[in-house]
Amino acid sequence: MTIRPLRHRAARVAVIAVAAVTGLGACASSNSSSSSTGGGNPQAAAQQQVQDLTGRFMTVFSGVQTDPAKYQGQIETVATGGAAQQMHQTAQNILTHHFSATGSYAADHVTVLSTQLPGDKGGEKKATAQVRLCYNPTGITVTQQDGSKVPTAPGILDHAQVTFTVVNAQYPDAQGWRVLRAQGGPKTPCEAS
Repeated sequence: MTIRPLRHRAARVAVIAVAAVTGLGACASSNSSSSSTGGGNPQAAAQQQVQDLTGRFMTVFSGVQTDPAKYQGQIETVATGGAAQQMHQTAQNILTHHFSATGSYAADHVTVLSTQLPGDKGGEKKATAQVRLCYNPTGITVTQQDGSKVPTAPGILDHAQVTFTVVNAQYPDAQGWRVLRAQGGPKTPCEAS
């Protein structure tokens, strides 16, 4: 998914994700357990860690839009690279233009598509993963300083899809996972998982 920052008077709620990707807080609901060990299986543990990240990412992404002053300092705990830059830009636009927002993004159908761990055949020095989730991009309502609602951009779906590229440069540290980039977004239909 492409994270689209709010822009001026024609502001739109941006979605990454994830979550995204991910309720990130009140918004995430994945079909997984909370185990981060994977029963001794590194692939299973990595998949669970990526699903957990997706939930945290969605919480922070929602928070960046509803309370940017509070959540902007948490961006690097869930995102890096372009994803983090876009989230910072979204927060700055909200603060600069005095927008306010309420709600959260609800994520479901979280599917880890692939994981590549160091030491895997052809593996890189860092761990990577691809994760797809569906979410409701209309979960956040944005208002302007005068109290008028910012209209939802045409073509925004009630149930959309985003695919995150996730990296862990500190693998095997379970807390090292970060969303690097997102593809899809509020106009991408959700594929059934």
